[in-house]
Amino acid sequence: MRHLRSLALLLLFQVHSLAFCRFRCVRSGLRLLSSSPFSSSSSITAYEREPIWFDAAKYVPTEDEVRAAVTLKIFPFDDGVSFPTSFMPLHIFAFKYRMMFNDLCTESLIAASAGTSAAESEAQGAAISTASSSASSPPPVLFGITMSDGKGRFSQVGTACELMDRQLLADGRQILTNVCRQRFKIISIVSHEPYLTCKVLYPLEDEDTRDEALEASAGELPDSLLALEKQVYQSLNDVVSLTNKLNGVDDSALDQGSSSSSSSSGDNQQQQQQQQQQQQENDMSISLPDTIVLLSPSKHLFRKAIASDFSFSICDVLDLSVIERQCLLQTQSLQQRLLRIGKLLNNARDKLLLELKDEAFN
Repeated sequence: MRHLRSLALLLLFQVHSLAFCRFRCVRSGLRLLSSSPFSSSSSITAYEREPIWFDAAKYVPTEDEVRAAVTLKIFPFDDGVSFPTSFMPLHIFAFKYRMMFNDLCTESLIAASAGTSAAESEAQGAAISTASSSASSPPPVLFGITMSDGKGRFSQVGTACELMDRQLLADGRQILTNVCRQRFKIISIVSHEPYLTCKVLYPLEDEDTRDEALEASAGELPDSLLALEKQVYQSLNDVVSLTNKLNGVDDSALDQGSSSSSSSSGDNQQQQQQQQQQQQENDMSISLPDTIVLLSPSKHLFRKAIASDFSFSICDVLDLSVIERQCLLQTQSLQQRLLRIGKLLNNARDKLLLELKDEAFN
């Protein structure tokens, strides 16, 4: 395969779903960039370079936080971070987490049989979700994922996940399919045993997308943020296009089959060769995930409700260290997050352009 060294710079979007194990979790993911542009010497890391670990002895919630808090069961994820809009498959084998998900599903069924609506469940702290649920169906089963250092510390900001499917294996293990919804912030610990349960603020919004921050721009994102979003999206497309060029793939020809037809055997053979060549190019190509495209500025003119999710969908394809991913997750400024993402993408684009120039001279 040509240009293998470009893979050291960019990890290609996977054509097929790739699952890998890390501690307790099985994740399928799309990874785009190496962590080299996001180094400790980069100026972009000067803002919030360390995770915010929750310390119950030091953190004192305000009265408003206490009133707004809901209860959430927490799954500490050793050296792992999940972003809103992403999928998070989990392989559960520890007994206390088997118990946690059994309790979650049981509580959901009890709430459904009692006719508890999703809104009532949220007010009671039994379930929190952005999705709606009728009284006749179980309310969403939600839990929180926070990054853990494996030594008892866990991050204050995490992501609430909705359990979509659960497979119970004969030996008691559970295979879970989850969708990551919105961020939350831990304000206090309810209990450590048999599993971690906390009071959290949910959802955790970016400060510059809240209603009070957008009064001057009629409730929508200001022009500066809209322009920044478009710049980031363009940089991302540039990186994808340049990577395909380095691998000898013509973007304009991707996923286009041959439209010509012929009755002769010679033409059929030529057509088959063209199709094989096209398939090889498609296998070597990368493209943007549907989530990023659907949330992009090219699809939605009104950005307030989805701008943060758009930024998180890009964060999820950045191949960064767990610490760097957590810093992007906990940043409560859409502008700061987009600036970080833009720096990463621009660095990668510049390196790819140098690769193309080297190829031109060789």
